[in-house]
Amino acid sequence: MFVNLVANNDKIPNVTKFYYLVGCLHADPQEVIKGFSISNESFTLAWDALIERYDKPRRLASSIIDKLISAPASNSENLAVLQTFMSVFDENITILESLQIPDLASFLLFSLAARCLPTFSRRLFEAENNEEYPSIQSVIKFVKTRIQVLENAGVQPAGSSSSKSANIKKTGFRRESKTAY
Repeated sequence: MFVNLVANNDKIPNVTKFYYLVGCLHADPQEVIKGFSISNESFTLAWDALIERYDKPRRLASSIIDKLISAPASNSENLAVLQTFMSVFDENITILESLQIPDLASFLLFSLAARCLPTFSRRLFEAENNEEYPSIQSVIKFVKTRIQVLENAGVQPAGSSSSKSANIKKTGFRRESKTAY
């Protein structure tokens, strides 16, 4: 709304836009622009700083998907339950559709799959992937490559019997538990 009424309105001078912007901000966003002096150039600089910091459509899409996934199930049917359902699903799906994600189904599947990755693998994926909205195919390809890297490096799956067998062969006996009684 601010964009349509103020930011994109050529009839409002930039210094006035800056005053409007300052009046609309609170907490962290206000901190982003607190060092800007009042001038004709300040609005553009402040606006660009806010866009760089907060305009993250993928984060918004992921947040919406998380809300949809964690929406509570209800066993009873009443007006409040149905209104809650509508507010969660109708509003969030409208926002999700407005983001115009090129392949929404693939991004949804990516979001479900990425939640299951270990944190370290997820960080590696994010560091290597530059897609605005990653696809399920990209995360599957990444995991296949990750498996190959770990296998080539000689990393054994957690809890595999081969590492236990190697210890028995080397020492000739099983390692005793180190629990104190």
